[in-house]
Amino acid sequence: MTDRLTRRLGAPTLLVLLTLASAASAQMMTVRERAYWGVVAQYTSVDRRVALAGIGDWSERELETITRIIEDRAKAARKCADCEARHRFDALPLRAALLLHAEYDRTTRLIKIQVNGGAAECAVNPHSAAMEKLLGPVALQPGGVDFAIRFVTALSLNLRSMLCFVSARQWAELGLKINAGNAVLQLARGLAGESIGSIGFAEPVWRTVYDARGRPISGYEAVDLKEQLNIALESFGKALALDPKFSEARLRLGRVQWRMGQSASARDSLKRAVGETEGPLLYLAHLFYGQCLEDEGEVTGAIFEYTAAMALRPDSQVGAVALAHAHTLRGESDRAREVLEGVLPFSGRRKTLDPFWSYLVGSQEVAEELLDQLREPAR
Repeated sequence: MTDRLTRRLGAPTLLVLLTLASAASAQMMTVRERAYWGVVAQYTSVDRRVALAGIGDWSERELETITRIIEDRAKAARKCADCEARHRFDALPLRAALLLHAEYDRTTRLIKIQVNGGAAECAVNPHSAAMEKLLGPVALQPGGVDFAIRFVTALSLNLRSMLCFVSARQWAELGLKINAGNAVLQLARGLAGESIGSIGFAEPVWRTVYDARGRPISGYEAVDLKEQLNIALESFGKALALDPKFSEARLRLGRVQWRMGQSASARDSLKRAVGETEGPLLYLAHLFYGQCLEDEGEVTGAIFEYTAAMALRPDSQVGAVALAHAHTLRGESDRAREVLEGVLPFSGRRKTLDPFWSYLVGSQEVAEELLDQLREPAR
């Protein structure tokens, strides 16, 4: 019998199920709770699609019951450092459960985006609610704080890349409740505020308004741009206070200062960012600092910065347009034409996305890579 089960479920899955079963009598596990851990075990050792299909069958009420049971087990585990309840709680595969819900949540959101013609899907669903409830218990397990911080960072970046800016900030703030001194989470919180304050909407949540003739007009909920940018300033400032060498926080602080009209502060921050960053961030630092100089009439300095950006990214249409414009301001129309003609061969042939275009939303690939790094140990 055991041999047949091993062949059917796989040794790792069977081991998890047997471990849970051995603790069932002492923990008074219900049949449904054992079934839940069985799905989680499938996620760690069988084709993930099987587990995703399995967890999709669970109702909101069932998930609420399971997370309440887990929260109760965590509460019992907090009462002692070396007791049976604590050992059994620590043995629960909570990290795998958290990742399972996260993957199901992301998969279903992407499907809805395709069905809705590209419109963002940011609604809270039973699986995102389950993730929030599981986060605290996960952090309670050995090594769980580090895992929880990395998880919420990846999730926040993923939601931002899906245009769910409010949700992205909420997850970053949940992480900050676990570790308020984490500079990366402060950055993630600031990213959402910067996106909202720059793009002009919080999330694609529609409302119906009416024109002068009483006809319905759909539009995004209004947001206070200054308030959102101030949130970004605060968060980036805190990130730098925690880590003065955090180059991306410095770059983004300068960009938000520029957007808010704080020219002197922006110039100082971006000048420092040019000296502190590298790679794609250095490319952006040159572009943004050049724009500050151009705004102040220092066209020669702007040309130097735009040229430096183009040296890092020769296919940049953004950099080329900025550089050509600066040459035009200096009366060098022939040189401006040469710059623009130089990037025409790259049109439609870029191997990677210009970081300028993803600056305010990030990349889903980056977030997915972070989640994959968490999945491998859990499996």
